[in-house]
Amino acid sequence: MLVKLKGILERGLQKTAAAWPELSQAYQWIYQAAQILENEAELPQSQVEKSFQDLMESMSAQKQKVGSLAEGIEHFLKITRSYWPGLFHCYSVDGLPRTNNDLEHVFGSYSSSSTTMYRSEEISRLSSGAWFLPFNFRDCH
Repeated sequence: MLVKLKGILERGLQKTAAAWPELSQAYQWIYQAAQILENEAELPQSQVEKSFQDLMESMSAQKQKVGSLAEGIEHFLKITRSYWPGLFHCYSVDGLPRTNNDLEHVFGSYSSSSTTMYRSEEISRLSSGAWFLPFNFRDCH
């Protein structure tokens, strides 16, 4: 059984061997993007933004290295550019959630700890553009 599985895996690796360098390069770029945005070193917004801009420029200039994945890289760059104006605020506003998941957690924590009447009043303010939350985001983590 294991010999048969080994054979299947070897054939699969042989048939896809040509794609591995392209996949590896694309993976490295996306992984590097995630690392920059994770910002474990807690760099200021300007440095995070500069590092990410440098990476995007490198990806754009070298996208031919990923062959058929270049279209996916171009899509990533396009979407990132469309979000650029608001992408880095979380690095300069203490406690501002960095991801949609983090933000949903904040709203979930807020909803479960408030009364129904108070929640609907605040949700009304949020939906009308008066972005007011009567607590510190850090308290929800």
